[in-house]
Amino acid sequence: MGNAVKLVLIKNPYRINRQKLAPVRQEHVKIVLPTSLKHYTISEERLQHLGQFFQKFFTQQMFQFIKGAVHYTQNETDAVRSFCRVYNIDPDSYDDETARKAWRDYKNKVFEANTSLLELSGNES
Repeated sequence: MGNAVKLVLIKNPYRINRQKLAPVRQEHVKIVLPTSLKHYTISEERLQHLGQFFQKFFTQQMFQFIKGAVHYTQNETDAVRSFCRVYNIDPDSYDDETARKAWRDYKNKVFEANTSLLELSGNES
């Protein structure tokens, strides 16, 4: 994760480093950089890209966890609840039902892709 943040940093020229920077409005996540990177900033556009990266990474990790748990328990609802419990995800920030719907959509998308691949391979034979 640290390398992803480091990739979007921009080195400020020396003159800007000596000026006081305007306060930044805070949203939901605060990224704290080490003091060795005190002369770096992140542009608004790159910050949005970083947020999209974190969202995609979170979603992929959730799907992988749920896929493994479903394989083990054969119960999707318990798998989603287990994911939220293991990672201490507050229901106010990310609801079990939202995670279950995202899993269902992902599973349907993968099933459709696999079905169309099987149809294509069946037509070639």
